[in-house]
Amino acid sequence: MPRIGFWMSEKKMKKLQFHRCIELCRERGIELVEVKLDSSLESQGPFAAIVHKLSDMYADAQLGDETAIDVVKHFTEYFVAHPEVIVLDPLLNLTRMFNRDAQYEMVKEICSEKNMVSQHVITPPFAEFHDTDRPTQLDLLETAGITFPIICKPLVSDGPSRSHEMVLIFDEEYLADAPVPCVVQSLINHDAVLYKVFVMGDLNFVSERPSLKNFKKEKRESIFFHSGTISKPTSSSELTMKNETESTLHRPPSFDLLSSLGQQVRHKFGLDMLGVDVIVASDDGRLAIVDVNFFPGYADVPNFHERFCDFLQSAVAKSASSFGGVIEHTNSNAATLRGRTEDGGGC
Repeated sequence: MPRIGFWMSEKKMKKLQFHRCIELCRERGIELVEVKLDSSLESQGPFAAIVHKLSDMYADAQLGDETAIDVVKHFTEYFVAHPEVIVLDPLLNLTRMFNRDAQYEMVKEICSEKNMVSQHVITPPFAEFHDTDRPTQLDLLETAGITFPIICKPLVSDGPSRSHEMVLIFDEEYLADAPVPCVVQSLINHDAVLYKVFVMGDLNFVSERPSLKNFKKEKRESIFFHSGTISKPTSSSELTMKNETESTLHRPPSFDLLSSLGQQVRHKFGLDMLGVDVIVASDDGRLAIVDVNFFPGYADVPNFHERFCDFLQSAVAKSASSFGGVIEHTNSNAATLRGRTEDGGGC
């Protein structure tokens, strides 16, 4: 019976009702085993694949947490020592996901590619604030073409709750509210609607979510909010209540277009489990990618547990047949998947 190791937080397991995946995989002849962080991976193997949600650990490691550093180091060393193990998803590829500035640079590259999908997509202008000096900040905004209102987002894009704490600033007079260091991004009005594109390997799912209502530049106090309270399926907030001037006849983009965009992001980042946040600009109808998340909640995906087991079963089959998803050693002692496009490519 093939064994797949998994690790995620207890909160994530409860949210996904992951015990159902364990039961379904067992019925299909796959043993889904929880990895223990206080024991070596070597002693818990062998594994055909390992699926993980190490976002919090990776974020804490970046901040110098010794325990998290050790966990990430041990996982990385195991993957390098066992290139036969499929990793969902490769830690090296996640480094570009967890830093918002690097993430947006990659999204910007997607938008600049010449294909049928990218010509419909933009990325909101963005810059990184490292200094609280207002003239310096204003120069950065002008150079990047960023206009008010702006959204300030933490540099860490995935993992701990603090990565979702954001500030909406309406005028330069309130730039002191920017939580430096942070990424600042122009707010693109989008009639309070967000499209969540869930990617699970070759599969794509699209869900419509509430989002920030339209705002304009004006002299008013900044708004501090947690994005998790804004764009959940059941969210209800004054920040998402449409103004009288906002369109109530919002025309959603096609599923095919959003699916193709999700796959393009998948190939660009070299990751199989993604959530891509997409909005439709109110003024010209173009799509804008405003965030990308690793191993999202998949709350809106119908029959999630069956589909996720299909996904894992496919990974095991690829491992058994020595498919192109074999891990390749790198000079940095990390690991990445050979055969997955890292520099973009078609959808």
